[in-house]
Amino acid sequence: MSKETIASKVEKHFAGNPTRKEVFATSDGFLFERKENALRHLKTLENKNVETFTKSGKVEDIDVEADDVSEVEKKTAKVEAEKNTAGAKKHPANTGSDQKTAK
Repeated sequence: MSKETIASKVEKHFAGNPTRKEVFATSDGFLFERKENALRHLKTLENKNVETFTKSGKVEDIDVEADDVSEVEKKTAKVEAEKNTAGAKKHPANTGSDQKTAK
């Protein structure tokens, strides 16, 4: 996917989600609101690159070697589990999903 297409998707994402501070794009053009989900998605891709975008533009490139994806998954799973445990105490219905619910 071309950089221009990703940039366009990012711009539209921020326009529709004005409270978001950053979004993570994988090389296949998928956008994720949570970094750990973007890193987990890398397992399915040959190009192991995640770009971090803020409203002001791209701020970081993250390249992960194929062998490192499993280690990244372990770390992000641990962090996510800790967040979900802490969040469940505050918000019992919190699933931790990136999926949006229709209002």
